[in-house]
Amino acid sequence: MEVLAELFSGNRISLFIFQNDQLVDTDDLELEKEGTDTTVYNYLKDRYGISELSRLPIFNKLDVLMRTAKVIFLLRDKEETRGGEYLELMHALFRGHAEKIWFLKKNGIALSAMLMEYLDKYEVKMRTYQGRRDLESAVIRTLKYQLRNSDTDH
Repeated sequence: MEVLAELFSGNRISLFIFQNDQLVDTDDLELEKEGTDTTVYNYLKDRYGISELSRLPIFNKLDVLMRTAKVIFLLRDKEETRGGEYLELMHALFRGHAEKIWFLKKNGIALSAMLMEYLDKYEVKMRTYQGRRDLESAVIRTLKYQLRNSDTDH
């Protein structure tokens, strides 16, 4: 069993529980005084009878998300750098997941040659957009087709 926990507003936790790469349960919890680990452990012990909890490094958490995701969007909405941070992130994501990745960038934002090499090498699908409505439309359209195609694959 793998569990991803997300802390909200300092006192709420959302849990996403996976078994065999499938999301099997979600729940929102009130954070206990003892902290996040204790709250998650107590919930899992009561609900699933676990006796031990161990934290995964961040790349293992990303791998759980990547394995279960149908579509992965990387969004470049604002130019602050030439995209090196995207290279680092994509290097971790590309291990077997490149076909799920859609890189969406706002028109007029420059990307480094190295980032373009990565996008081309791994055949990442890239789209541009003008503004928020255009972005929303692209995401909805992409999700519609990708989810429809994944349903017919099984």
